Order: sequence, then C-alpha cells, then structure tokens
Amino acid sequence: MPVRFFLSLFAAKLALFLIKTFSLGSGSTWPGHVAMEANPQFLKQILKRLKLTTILIAGTNGKTTTAKMLSTILEKTGAKTFQNEEGANLLNGITTAIIKNTNLFGHTNKDIAILEVDEGNLSLFIEEFRPDILILLNLFRDQLDRYGEVNTIAQKWKKAIHTHLNDSKVFLNADDPLINFLGKGLKNVTYFGLPHSEMNEKTLSHDVDSVFCPECQELLDF
Repeated sequence: MPVRFFLSLFAAKLALFLIKTFSLGSGSTWPGHVAMEANPQFLKQILKRLKLTTILIAGTNGKTTTAKMLSTILEKTGAKTFQNEEGANLLNGITTAIIKNTNLFGHTNKDIAILEVDEGNLSLFIEEFRPDILILLNLFRDQLDRYGEVNTIAQKWKKAIHTHLNDSKVFLNADDPLINFLGKGLKNVTYFGLPHSEMNEKTLSHDVDSVFCPECQELLDF
C-alpha cells in the first residue's frame, strides 16, 4: 500500500482526535474530507485493504431504520457491523465512518459495513467502489430543491447499477414503480414489498410521485 495512503489515514485520525479533544463537533465528516483531499484514491484503497462486506442503503425514507434493523439481525448471528450512524451520508461522512472503525495500520475487527447513502450521491458512490449488496427503498419528491425530478435521479441510478453492479446483489422495493423498474435486466436482483392484503388504501395519496409507468410512460393504475 503506498505511503500516501498511510499519511492520509494518519492525517484523518489526527483530525478526528483534535475534533474530539477540543469538542469541535461529532467528527462525522471532516476526517473523511481530510483523507480524500490528501489522497483522492483513499476510499477505494481502504475498502480494498479491509475486505469488508459492504451494504449500501439508499432511498428518500427509511434508510436509518433499515440500517439499524440489518445491524441488529446481523449482530445476532455473530457478525460485527458498523454504520455511519450520525446520518452523514455523503462521501466524506461515509469515509469518516470507515476511518473510525479502522486502526492506524489500516485494519479493522469489523465484518460488515452498513452504509446509508444520500440519493444524489449514490451514482457517484457506486462508481467509487462496487458494494457487495445494494438496497433501494423508494424515491419521493421531498429532495426536489437539491436534485431535480425523481425520474432524473432514477435514470442516474439505473445507469450506475447496470454499468457497475453486475456481480453485486441488489434488493429493490417492488411497490415503488421507479425502484421496481431499475431491476429490469439485472441478474442478481431480489424484490421485496407488502402483500396485497396489507394494502388497504382506497384512494391515491396526494404525494405519490410515480404517476406514469417508467417503461411505457402510460398512466399507472393503482
């Protein structure tokens, strides 16, 4: 591993130590920012070195709940997990979570990284490295001011997934038409959702974003 990697890891650890020592915040983003500024390849290098099983979770709602559920289930089986628990789900926050669970020699005693990823950064993150498992929950319009139309985000996700994740396991919400559509043509895809007996709504909610079929563009019949 190049000297630059260890220097950037040391710089990030030092930043984390100073933040904690002088109560400058939670240290959930700056150590990762320091590491990536010092070494743009840092995230790829440390993940390759650690050989962790990586699980990415993305969606407008439910990321933290899903991550905590998975962590609880996996810990019960004896696996050692960690998360980006502070909700820092951009690249610098995710890098920081990994740094916090790594020693100065670039080793960890953890088995699985369960990482929440911001919707707008998922495509970039997938390009940075290939997660072992990807879980996509939903796409809603409450992030419009930052990212634009949900259809645009879905298209970016689709391109990244189909380009880079042919060997990864992908879990998709079958009840969100945009998310469901992303699985078309994937070989390692599993769908999850509610049974029809649990779907008791008789009218369409005012905040539904998937009004048209993402494949044929016809009006959806819920």
